[in-house]
Amino acid sequence: MSFLARRLASDIRFFHLQAAAQPLTYSSVRCISNPSESTDLKGLLANKIVEHQKRVKEFRSAYGNKVIGEITLDQVYGGMRSMKALVTETSYLDPESGISFRGYSIPEIREKLPRAPGGEEPLPEGLYWLLLTGDLPNKAQVDTLSKQFAAHADLPSHVVTMLNNFPSNMHPMSQFSAAITACNTESLFAKAYEQGVHKTKYWELVYDDAIRLIAKLPTIAATIYRNLYRDGSSVGAIDVNKDWSANFTQMLGFTDATFTDLMRLYLTIHSDHEGGNVSAHSVHLVGSALSDPYLSFAAGMNGLAGPLHGLANQEVLVWLTKLQQQLGGEVADDQLKEFVWKTLKSGQVVPGYGHAVLRKTDPRYTVQREFALKHLPNDAMFKLVAQIYKIVPPILLELGKVKNPWPNVDAHSGVILQYYGLKEMQYYTVLFGVSRALGVMASLFIIAIQRIILQQANHSRQKSLLFQSRAFFFFPNASQSRIKFNDTAIVNCPRSILFDTVADVDRYHEFLPNCFESTVIERRNPNMMRAKLSVGIPNVISADYISIVQLEKPNHILTRSEENTFLRFLESEWHFDLIYNRNRKEDQNRTLVKFRVEFEMYSPLTANLVGLVFDDFTHKTMKAFLERSELLNQRKK
Repeated sequence: MSFLARRLASDIRFFHLQAAAQPLTYSSVRCISNPSESTDLKGLLANKIVEHQKRVKEFRSAYGNKVIGEITLDQVYGGMRSMKALVTETSYLDPESGISFRGYSIPEIREKLPRAPGGEEPLPEGLYWLLLTGDLPNKAQVDTLSKQFAAHADLPSHVVTMLNNFPSNMHPMSQFSAAITACNTESLFAKAYEQGVHKTKYWELVYDDAIRLIAKLPTIAATIYRNLYRDGSSVGAIDVNKDWSANFTQMLGFTDATFTDLMRLYLTIHSDHEGGNVSAHSVHLVGSALSDPYLSFAAGMNGLAGPLHGLANQEVLVWLTKLQQQLGGEVADDQLKEFVWKTLKSGQVVPGYGHAVLRKTDPRYTVQREFALKHLPNDAMFKLVAQIYKIVPPILLELGKVKNPWPNVDAHSGVILQYYGLKEMQYYTVLFGVSRALGVMASLFIIAIQRIILQQANHSRQKSLLFQSRAFFFFPNASQSRIKFNDTAIVNCPRSILFDTVADVDRYHEFLPNCFESTVIERRNPNMMRAKLSVGIPNVISADYISIVQLEKPNHILTRSEENTFLRFLESEWHFDLIYNRNRKEDQNRTLVKFRVEFEMYSPLTANLVGLVFDDFTHKTMKAFLERSELLNQRKK
């Protein structure tokens, strides 16, 4: 192994380069360090920062020019999926083993993090300590963090007033985001920045704001819950001797100790999931502009409120309820299989199954299943979920279109919450948001350490090999607005067949790969026709237009589009020239084909996007015509 490979393998345990939806295939390795016994988290971090910054500098110096991937146009149009674009140190998602936090798997986290007295599940405060430091905390360290959260849990009076005056039909997530934004009046970072604080102090202010923000979230969330579902009753007082989750469930109005333990587990396992998901990336992006942690986190919560991100466990419950309504209480396996197939054949998915990255059962599902087996083994809904767990994966495997047929975290969480009496599904995303604060605030702190400011996507100018000054997102001037293509080929086919193939517009859609429709709508005379065409580049662009086709048999065809709202100008031209042998006699079986395309669009941006793939598009078009002609020639023989 080379020195570079050895060094990279060593340093990967500290730096997880990841994509918007998929990380590099480096396994997560826990940090190797000597954990401090100090309960002063901020002081402990101050001692770690210098070494961390040094390692980042060395890492970038050694590998800064290393290419970690290439980007395709489909990825740009596909929402940056699988683009290696971010650095995340707090968690890593392995397709086989699932999420790990600073190198520790879910089962290890559950085993090694401190617990509350009498509790069986890890304290989320311990996970936050781990995410920040890379070290497993002891009980005293976690207790100190719990007390800090309790000390800063009160809300500013204007936020309480605002929450109490929101209309009852305002979605819980809208209230949650608005209240978090309003709390930025308490931001130490924002105030210090206005006063010109030096950037070396940013991390201290982000740390303080993050502690205060996390502390206030249960109070905000509980106030929303009480106002919407408990007739506006008071959340009561914070108990400084209770942990973060215990105070949260107490404010919600739940007294069951097992439910509090469930909340500890829920807040822990939902806390972080790399940095490429919508909420985490939103916090990262907004924070990189030096917006304070309150504004940054509110941005993430607006992303989490989207139905494609934070509503999955609700969709599971809706599907399960529909299943019970149609099939009744006790459901036979055959009935369940039939219902699942009916769901799939209707074009829907089975909610809670499948994952963009994971290829095995989500370990977050597994730990919730273990919790349910211990505490609610006879619950009807849990039994149904367990039955589905046996039935659905084989069906999805049989279907053959699913890369991961196994359940994810959302397949279970809503069912357990319902069992303990938290039945308001619209509220579940708020719980998700409270939990996710741990991960994104830890990452925001790391950004502050590294002084990573505004993310910038520079649109560099780069000359094309074929077309001068044609660059991605480079707006051409008037002299560069038309894009041209020319190609020439000698084909073993009579020119009469080539001419007839190109002239047979009605059949274009049968053999041209990028033609979706081709119809002659008017024949003005034997040498001229009007045709309606629909062409495009899959996943990039498509256009419908009318063309005038001029036929000059036997050797020339000119096609020009009528002006429309999309194309300013489009013209293609074919020449079929005779080839002469050494005796200067016509070679009836070979033809010199010349093909020209020229186009101009109203939008320079669209023109440049099309220009990126135009060469390949036109090559394929010409190839399709020539292959069609050769096929017809063979049939004629």
